[in-house]
Amino acid sequence: MTPFKTTFRSLLFISAMPVFAFASIAEAATPEEFTLSVSLEKAARVSLGSVLKADPEGEAIARQLMEVLGKMTGQEWASASIEEADDTRGIVLAVAADFPELAAEASLDSVNPFGREDYLIRTSGDRLLVLGATPLGVRRGVADLLHRWGYRQFFPGKAWEIVPKLASLTLRANDVQRPAYAFRDMFTVNYLPGEEAAYEQWCAVNRMGSGFQLNTRHAYLAIYRRHEETFAKNLDYFASVDGVPQDAATQKKFKFNAASPGLIDLIVKDARTILSKENAEDSISMDPSDFGGWDNSGEAFKKIGSPSNQAVTMANAVAREAAAPLGKYVGMYAYYDHQFAPEIPVEPNIIVSFATRFLKPGQDLFELINAWKNKGVKHIGIRDYSSYWNWDLAMPGRALGGNLDYLKQSFERYHRIGARFYTSEFQSAWGAYGLGFYATSRLLWNPAEDVTAMVNDFLEKSFGPAAAPMGRFYSLLNGEDSVLARFTEPAKFYAPLLEALEAAKEDEAVTRRITELLAYVRYVELLGNLEKATQDKKPEALLALYDWLFRSSPFQMLPTKAIALRSKNAMHIMYPALSHPNPASLVKMQADAATRPVTLEELTGHASEAVAAVKSISVIPRLVSGTKSTNSPWIRNAAAFVFPLEAESTTTVTLTMRRFGFSGWPRYAIMDPSGGVATRGRLEADSSTVEFKNSVAGNYTLVIEPTPNLIKCQSDRTFFLEPSRDAAALEMVNFKGLLYGAVPGVVASEIVAGGQGANEKINAEIYASGKKVASGKDVSGDEPLVHMFSKSDNATEFHVRIGKPSTGSYEDQFLKIQGGPSFPVSISPEARVVFE
Repeated sequence: MTPFKTTFRSLLFISAMPVFAFASIAEAATPEEFTLSVSLEKAARVSLGSVLKADPEGEAIARQLMEVLGKMTGQEWASASIEEADDTRGIVLAVAADFPELAAEASLDSVNPFGREDYLIRTSGDRLLVLGATPLGVRRGVADLLHRWGYRQFFPGKAWEIVPKLASLTLRANDVQRPAYAFRDMFTVNYLPGEEAAYEQWCAVNRMGSGFQLNTRHAYLAIYRRHEETFAKNLDYFASVDGVPQDAATQKKFKFNAASPGLIDLIVKDARTILSKENAEDSISMDPSDFGGWDNSGEAFKKIGSPSNQAVTMANAVAREAAAPLGKYVGMYAYYDHQFAPEIPVEPNIIVSFATRFLKPGQDLFELINAWKNKGVKHIGIRDYSSYWNWDLAMPGRALGGNLDYLKQSFERYHRIGARFYTSEFQSAWGAYGLGFYATSRLLWNPAEDVTAMVNDFLEKSFGPAAAPMGRFYSLLNGEDSVLARFTEPAKFYAPLLEALEAAKEDEAVTRRITELLAYVRYVELLGNLEKATQDKKPEALLALYDWLFRSSPFQMLPTKAIALRSKNAMHIMYPALSHPNPASLVKMQADAATRPVTLEELTGHASEAVAAVKSISVIPRLVSGTKSTNSPWIRNAAAFVFPLEAESTTTVTLTMRRFGFSGWPRYAIMDPSGGVATRGRLEADSSTVEFKNSVAGNYTLVIEPTPNLIKCQSDRTFFLEPSRDAAALEMVNFKGLLYGAVPGVVASEIVAGGQGANEKINAEIYASGKKVASGKDVSGDEPLVHMFSKSDNATEFHVRIGKPSTGSYEDQFLKIQGGPSFPVSISPEARVVFE
């Protein structure tokens, strides 16, 4: 039997710290200590309250508890009988109906849809009581109980299950637990066989999931599919865009005509049918289809108005006429075109979840939330993006779901403004962001939990004698030093892992965990090789990456399905110019990979080679600065600015942020000429100043942590733009002008420029030592402009001119330096990169 198998499919993680204790419980007399014998004497039994024992869930919960207790104590608990509690001795599991007076004292209410997970843990001499409002509350209490005794499942998979070996189990407790967020959901559909079950197991152990069922995902397509014949006869049910009525057969992201009485009648009857079914869920979604397509020329626009007005009009009708009479709720997002507050009141049983991305430029998430609250919203949710492969590529430092600093500040702030529901899109990128996912589960239960203590617990229990070097590894990956992750070469991730292996060489379990993380860093190295390879070398690098994805998939450190096997948004979409294996070839590659399991010796070989290669690099340019003031382009994703400074000088720069999503106030670090961190800080407003105070002459690099927002730097002196080290790329927005740089002659290097994706384009020209060597009109990310500098060119200065295209959109532009090490570029001819 799998411990804590849950019956809910929409899950998230949760933790077990004593929080939100009620005064009547917390201020009671100090509880007596309970001691659990490891033998199967009567005092050590697990028994059930009579109501819970009559429920099939009761015995399942008890058996799962006993299975883990057996692992911890070395006893065969699973074979013991489960009796009805006599209210005196042993571990007693019960629901509110078993102890109604105590349940009332603890405010455990089985009827409250938002209180189903609440529970009390109380010890008194020979008895330890776990009293849940419902059986689900008992499950949460049992998970908490085992957590207090040291049991952990930090990541999915056998390697990350921590089972302490204890001679006896003691506890002194008297507290009520309630989750801070009543709904806690991190979702994906990208699982290889066995991965979903492992994730559900992880969710259950970490108290993820929820008792209240919030449905809030895009709903219009599902409504249409349930009533296709009716829609076919009533085309006026669709919105009209630019004077053209929409049709679901041709418009994938269609919207409805909120001014049509027939359409309103249909969606109300549809919702009433769903919500009236036996065992119906607590809510129904009325969130619109993705992105745009709102009525801008038909009767909905003329009579109702904005997209938000249209969306809320339909949600209000369902909430008022279908959900409210049944005591149910309606879920929807505030997102994209309907992120703005409506002009009409919102029904009180509508739960609005606010998207943290896709905000219109310059919009503030919390101002939007307050505006909706002013229109009557009583129930607030957050719609987050923990990890999305197309954005973060499962690479270090890129996803907010792996950023411990962001998670701590955001969950506390969301809760303060009234958020009680949380749903997030994520990919199972456990190698990159696993510690952040674990922290998410705990902070959603208790946003006040001490993150430092949480991380220390993770390091000590997972790595024991190797905790110190692993602390440095996770600082780079998810902690204080993750600000620098996109500017950190794989060797710096490998190095602490190699040190940890040596420290833990006598511990098989710790060695296994480090091995899995080494395999993840090898992926980082291979993806970096693909990103930075010249065009002729990319096919080889691509196949090496596919092969590693399949060989390392048993470790569950990567979202292998999302990266390699999806029909949409996988690698073949991210790298469309390359020739990818077809489905049959992928099946063959998977089968072949299974015959070549990854070995520790292989991993340590790659790691040692990478560390040695970094030490051997000797190509270091001289940066020649100028005196003119500089205003950088808007930089997306990875922003770093290099200042060549004189000794004992002071420089002040202004950083401006343009918002496209919430990421808190991003952190920054200033690296000194030796590569160490000289200063750390945080931006405190959309416009902030940062001061450099240096005693030693050299190059100082200001690095801003990745954010969904745009960053611009202004200074009274020239400076350089640093391409990210993981992809050797500068990503700019609405930039038009010249970029200056140089490449060393010791390797063949390519200059690559284009617009992002297939439709975003630029006009570009590349000059070498003042001579035009390449030009292209309307070049995109799929077909960029490329120029190769050969070794025989020696050190070659270049500049690139970027301008608006004649076709396609003009928003995001990139410049990459492929084939060898990349070096800073500038927007001023005064600021030069010189190889001597």
